[in-house]
Amino acid sequence: MEFIPIPYFGMIMSLLVLPGLTFGFIIINKKIKADVEKLKYRKDILELELKKEELKIQLIHEENKKYDNLIESNLGNLEEKK
Repeated sequence: MEFIPIPYFGMIMSLLVLPGLTFGFIIINKKIKADVEKLKYRKDILELELKKEELKIQLIHEENKKYDNLIESNLGNLEEKK
């Protein structure tokens, strides 16, 4: 009887290698999806931080307008006293 390695090779491939490759691809695919979700959340956080900074700038701008009006009214009062 001759030694035929093909059936043994096929059994090893079907029992060990192919399931390993299949589940490996499934696990990698899940990891990639999780990474994409993390990046989406990171993008949302950065957009919210940007909006927060824009609101701070707008608040500072409004405060500067208020102080400009106070300075102008004080200058107007000083000119009237002269």
